[in-house]
Amino acid sequence: MNQQPKAVVIGAGIGGLASAIRLAVQGMDVTVFEKNAYPGGKLSHFEQDGYQFDAGPSLFTQPQHIEALFQLADEPIEDYFSYTRVPISCEYFYEDGTRIHAYADREAFSGELTTKLGESENALASYLNRSEKIYQHIGKIFLTHSLHKWKTFVKSPVWDAIKTLRWPYLFHTLHQVNAGHFTNEKTVQLFNRYATYNGSNPYRAP
Repeated sequence: MNQQPKAVVIGAGIGGLASAIRLAVQGMDVTVFEKNAYPGGKLSHFEQDGYQFDAGPSLFTQPQHIEALFQLADEPIEDYFSYTRVPISCEYFYEDGTRIHAYADREAFSGELTTKLGESENALASYLNRSEKIYQHIGKIFLTHSLHKWKTFVKSPVWDAIKTLRWPYLFHTLHQVNAGHFTNEKTVQLFNRYATYNGSNPYRAP
């Protein structure tokens, strides 16, 4: 008799839970270990004085992957939660009182930085266009492919990524790139913070 294969997942954060679901769908007997008293990692909430507070996530990006996970598990996502894109993703506050609305709409966001920080519309358009191209051709390689598999490197998206690479992407820090592109240090600081999404230091990470 064939025994059901077993799998162990360390951590019940979003990545751990998603991995456990995918393994279970493949027919494995999955055990998830979590040091906290609750699952979810950053996606959690707490209660105090009769009120409930969401502790995260601060941003919900790439919802298509969550939808794909529910489809894989043959579970209707609408039975669990729904989401709506908000006009302002987040807000930035500076010590001198400057307040920046990070609009989800690209043109509105560019207008905000032009009006309040004095940045050039052309400089913003160039930066955002380049960022989009980097994400489409390089970022998706890291997000949707297993880099430890040799067959990944013979797929066409990898060569598109290589063709997109430029010297500053590899040998300049994110801060150096941003400081060379924008005139206002607040704008530089704003775009520097995106390195922290994966725990990187913008003054050291390319």
